[in-house]
Amino acid sequence: MLLTVVILVNYTPFQNYLAQKAAKILSDKIKTKVEIAHIRIDFLNHLLIQGVLVEDQAKDTLLYAGELQVRLSDIIFSKDVPTIHYVGLQNTYAHLYRTPVSKEWNYQFIADAL
Repeated sequence: MLLTVVILVNYTPFQNYLAQKAAKILSDKIKTKVEIAHIRIDFLNHLLIQGVLVEDQAKDTLLYAGELQVRLSDIIFSKDVPTIHYVGLQNTYAHLYRTPVSKEWNYQFIADAL
């Protein structure tokens, strides 16, 4: 059974399936659109996420990341705390604001929901 789980976690279509489910759960929790187009996890130390979209409560784009990459130290064989070696964003747009009549930022609803 453990071997099956290891194989599935390293299988990109299964990773994408899990990412879609996680995006749906998050979307339901914060009550707005959250999408992930593609995800790939390599050897549990490299993460690539493409096409991340998060809308604000006004249905405007809060965050779009064409590509997000994260590289970590070896998680499985290291006795130390995992270390982030690289974080990269490409084709990214973030629309963060607050109106003159409100002291809350347009992303506050996410912090409140979580």
